[in-house]
Amino acid sequence: MKNIENKLDLGVKVGTAVFIFNKNKQFLLGKRKNSITGNGSWCLPGGRMERWEKPEDTTIREVKEETDLEVSDLEFLTFSNDMFRGENEHWLTLFYVAKNWRGTLSIKEIDKCEEWKWFDINNLPDNLFLSLQNVLNLNLNLFSLKEPKI
Repeated sequence: MKNIENKLDLGVKVGTAVFIFNKNKQFLLGKRKNSITGNGSWCLPGGRMERWEKPEDTTIREVKEETDLEVSDLEFLTFSNDMFRGENEHWLTLFYVAKNWRGTLSIKEIDKCEEWKWFDINNLPDNLFLSLQNVLNLNLNLFSLKEPKI
């Protein structure tokens, strides 16, 4: 059975990422560590979709695992096609906006995340993760969406 699965594997991984805004219209980014792709870069919460999992469920699960926050009322925003040629990794990332969230922010995966920090769209760090760079290059108006409830 494993040989059949390997033959069907196109080498493209699917992940999700979510914009979580605070009351100041800043969104949450985490600084990656010990990562094959994008080590030391800033990324949105999210991660790899597991087999038979819905993208929204992936997003909710990954945010809880990474930040201890609970997100809900997810709105699909767009996707990015991210090629990390140096690492031989190819990802399709589905982006969401969380309309609601609750909880106390913490670093739950200390081996994968150095810190979580809120950023203003006009004051982002230079070293953004590739998928986030690709989405921001689309010049989407993130603030045209319904105000998040915190």
